[in-house]
Amino acid sequence: MIRADVSRASRKRRRPAFTLVELLVVIAIIGILIALLLPAVQAAREAARRMQCTNNLKQIGLAMHNYHDKFRSFPPGYMYFGVDNEPAWGWPVFLLPDIEQKPLYDALGVSDRRLNEVVGNNMADMELLYTPLDAFVCPSSDSPPRHIDVRRAVANLSNQPKGELRYLSMSNYAASAGIRVAAMEEDTYGIFHGNSSNRFRDITDGTSNTFMVGEREETCYAALWAGIRRPQHTGDNGSSGVLGYTFEKLNNPLVNDADDGCRRAFTSRHPDGANFVMADGSVHFVSDLIEHNVGGVTVKDTPWVPDPLNPGTSWDSVIDLLGVYQLLSCREDGMAIDSAF
Repeated sequence: MIRADVSRASRKRRRPAFTLVELLVVIAIIGILIALLLPAVQAAREAARRMQCTNNLKQIGLAMHNYHDKFRSFPPGYMYFGVDNEPAWGWPVFLLPDIEQKPLYDALGVSDRRLNEVVGNNMADMELLYTPLDAFVCPSSDSPPRHIDVRRAVANLSNQPKGELRYLSMSNYAASAGIRVAAMEEDTYGIFHGNSSNRFRDITDGTSNTFMVGEREETCYAALWAGIRRPQHTGDNGSSGVLGYTFEKLNNPLVNDADDGCRRAFTSRHPDGANFVMADGSVHFVSDLIEHNVGGVTVKDTPWVPDPLNPGTSWDSVIDLLGVYQLLSCREDGMAIDSAF
């Protein structure tokens, strides 16, 4: 009997067990390891998303070059047929055949119809315009598939209850129109504008030194791949729906809803900068610390044109003062740019 009791007591002493303090220490160590690992995981995920965004822009750049090869010019920033409030196709639509979306291009009838004829025609056509295209979406963005703000509505459907708005599918990429907004003006200094047809030969600053397309995030109302609502206007209903400008700082635009600065700028969810595809097809990550200077000009809605009463408003008077960011958005400013921008 005594020997059996000793054996049971011995077995009890050999059972491993954690005390409450030891358990809490183990939990704390696991928590610290997770806390150390989580930022690395998030950084790895963002690196993958940024790489996908870079690839999207690379494909857009290749599509631009293919379009140029076929038509001897880049696509228009947007089409304008003389009617101010008539929705107009934007540059992304003309690239659809070159980004493996030829069936969508044909179904929309881009070659035969204006966007105004598609919007409100019937629900089948509208569903085409709702189509989300991964080629125009940055994975880092949290933009909704369709625009949700009334200002970004393209048009009312005639067969829907009055006031019910339908919104087109969004895009995170805007073509570079230069420094300052000037709807339908050819002299916007960038590659794209209303009815533009610029060629490689028009980019005299060098294709590797000129922005072609950059990012815009949902906080600045993103963009649209189908087109714009009001071709002669510069706000979110107009050219800014497909075009971007460098007047505002990269990733630091004005966010006042009363000002169009935010929705005209280039912005991104990537930390510390944004991706741009240059006119030569190369993609660069541009730091939001890039030199920014608009030459002391405060009016951003008109081009720099000579003014006899105010000589300081001419292009020649400010070109030497422009920052690297502004110069990169111009196709023919004639200024040298450090290749390490």
